[in-house]
Amino acid sequence: MPCNLAVSITKAAVTEDHLRALLTADVTSDVVLRFLEQQYPHLSPRLISASGSRMVFWLDSGDITLTITNGQMTVDATRAQQQQAHAILAQVSQLLARLADQRFQRQVQTALSARFGARLTSAQVIDVDNEGECQQAAVFTLTLS
Repeated sequence: MPCNLAVSITKAAVTEDHLRALLTADVTSDVVLRFLEQQYPHLSPRLISASGSRMVFWLDSGDITLTITNGQMTVDATRAQQQQAHAILAQVSQLLARLADQRFQRQVQTALSARFGARLTSAQVIDVDNEGECQQAAVFTLTLS
């Protein structure tokens, strides 16, 4: 009986430096600002500067300053805002990780499309169990004939 289905599962090892390189200010600043505006409208988030790989956001009239440089984040806050600042830092960190993953997925999809054209029939993101940890994975389907 001939087989018309083959499955290959590969874990892509992507360096942190490569993922950080995907998070340029021109791509990241709008995403982060929209996120902050949706999650923290009462803090009136503003993008103060964005150039190269560095962005600075102010929240609550500067009581919280979030700085992202080369994908690394720091937060400065008044004593009264420390707890909220750390929550914001954790949420933006997760946001940037997802954004880097999406941008990497698009790079892979573009490379596969260039190589295989119409034979790349679908690309989707699914949740997988990676040794007990739930992670998202990109699934690309190629039709070979």
